[in-house]
Amino acid sequence: MNQELRANLRKQDEESSKEDASKDDDHESQQDDEESTTANQHGHDKPAIPFWAYIETLPAWERDLLLSVVIFPEWDNIINQEGTKILGVGDGGNKDNYGSFGWAIASNMEPKTNLVQNSGLARGQPMSSHRAEAYGRISILLFLVRHEEYRGKPYSTSLQAITYCDNSGVEIL
Repeated sequence: MNQELRANLRKQDEESSKEDASKDDDHESQQDDEESTTANQHGHDKPAIPFWAYIETLPAWERDLLLSVVIFPEWDNIINQEGTKILGVGDGGNKDNYGSFGWAIASNMEPKTNLVQNSGLARGQPMSSHRAEAYGRISILLFLVRHEEYRGKPYSTSLQAITYCDNSGVEIL
């Protein structure tokens, strides 16, 4: 199922890229081969490759933590607004010594819906709910760092990010 979801996301990205390319043909512009961004319909720069392709360039342990990230279209608009607060909520579990995690990011801005979500496997022995929850927490934080890097520009300085985990044994100091 995970591979099917990734294949569908790649297909959507390819179709979106084709649409963007046909729109760009209507405008005369010269681009350097080294240029890494193009302007989207909102005037913001967007990277020339889709996020899933960027993830594949990361070290294996990071790919593992970001493998199933789904970014909804509203994300780019929301994080560029002044005064945005985002909340990343994760959960993890352990059954039969196998761990998994999942998380979602939402904001205080409209629309009040998930903006990004992810899930994956927690690795290591002995497996525990603490370990699985920690995987979720680090995956959220890694997403924020790597997505900002992927964008090629910092998030708004007024952006506030809060993460929540229902396991008090997993704390960030």
